[in-house]
Order: sequence, then C-alpha cells, then structure tokens
Amino acid sequence: MTIRRVPGRSVYQQIADSYRQRIERGDFAETGKLPTEPRIAEEQEVTVTTARRALTVLKDEGLIESRPPLGWFVRSRQQQIYRPQDEGRSVKALSETESWVQQIKSDGRKPQQTIEVAIERAPELIATRLALAEGENVLARKRIRFINDEPININNSYFPMSIAGGTELESPADIERGTSYPLAQRGIIQCRSVHEIDVRMPTPEEKQKLDIGAGTPVAVHIMTTFSTQDNPVRCSINVLPGDRHHIMFTHEWDPEGK
Repeated sequence: MTIRRVPGRSVYQQIADSYRQRIERGDFAETGKLPTEPRIAEEQEVTVTTARRALTVLKDEGLIESRPPLGWFVRSRQQQIYRPQDEGRSVKALSETESWVQQIKSDGRKPQQTIEVAIERAPELIATRLALAEGENVLARKRIRFINDEPININNSYFPMSIAGGTELESPADIERGTSYPLAQRGIIQCRSVHEIDVRMPTPEEKQKLDIGAGTPVAVHIMTTFSTQDNPVRCSINVLPGDRHHIMFTHEWDPEGK
C-alpha cells in the first residue's frame, strides 16, 4: 500500500515510519522477513535507492538487519534489564560476575565475557573521581560482556595502583571471590558508591566493539566506590547500547519514615 505523502518530510523517512509502525504491530512476526527493496520501491512508487535508504534508517535504529542474499529481517533482540544498584551490590559478591551470569542463564541465554588488564595513565574522568594526581597510573580491568555471542556492554573498572598493584586484580581472569577481596586483604573495605548516568553518542571504538548501528545512543553508567575511610578506591564505567538495555532503578523506603 502506497503511503500518504507528508509535506516537509522526505519520502524515504515516511516509508521508514510506515514500516516501523508495521514492525511494532507485529505484521512480520511469522517469518520476520520484510519485502525486498524492489518490491517496496514498486509499492511506494519510488526508486530502489529510496527504498534502500528507508530500510537503512530502520537498520540504524536496530530494528532490522540484512542477511545477504536472503534479504531484510526484523531483528530479534531481547533487551537486557540493567539495574545500576546491582553493580554496587556486586562489589560485595563472592564472584564479580556470578549474579549477572546466573541472571542470563535463567533466561535460557548464554553469557560470556572477555577480560583485559592494563596499567595506564588515568584519563581525566578517572583521575578526578579517584582523586589522583595528573599523570598517575591506574590498574584497568576492561571487560566486554556478550549474550548469545552478541556484545551487550562494556564494563571497565579502574583502581589506583597504590592499592591494586601486586594483587589478583592484575590477573586477566575473573576473580572467584570478587574484585573486592584483594582490596579487603589489604584492609580496604568498600562501603558506598556514587552513581552517574550520561547519555551520548558512542565513540568509534565503542561502535566497533559493540557493533552499534549509526544513530544509536549509549547510556554511560559511572560508579565510584569509596572505602570506610571515605577514600575513592574504584571507578567503573559501563557503556550500554540504547537498543539493548532497559535501565531500572530500585529504591527502598522506610515505611516508618526513619
């Protein structure tokens, strides 16, 4: 069916709007397959190039994907519920990733992650939050998490070398007893955290690592953790593609107002 033309909005955008509505309605739920570019061009009385531009808009929004030579398909993706408060609780967990792994497995999906460890000069954002001098080194533990082989988020944690050097944190492997354990062995107990969330467009590196389409923003969750002496001891940066996450906060109230 040919769409009704709307003044002031390009034809390819109007075609994208129409197909976006059809996807949301579930018109392609049975097979997931969209009409071919020539078919869309014929239906809408436009060129194949215009039809392709419309489909590219939907691809950049994460709604569809191209599977050569089969054509265009609605992208099957289950959003990950991301709870910032759980990142803070994981500091006390026996295993750094155990709660996340169990959550994904309970959904019948396959969790994976890669871990890299490096000693590097603290970026300005990290140096500020960890109260470090300019040019001071930090220990960086950099993870990419995957669900069913698809990258889901970047999770990087930074520690001052003065407290992390010579500990298990330098090993590029999951720490069975949690990242808080090596610090606790040195008498550093983590007790509170400050959370910040920014929304922005991804960097070229983030786009490549997370396979993010054009036009898709990311949420950036920054968590700074403090010791019982009120010293900042860890800063974590979680990069969450907007088309793969639903952020949920939980706040518990004292029913008696105390």
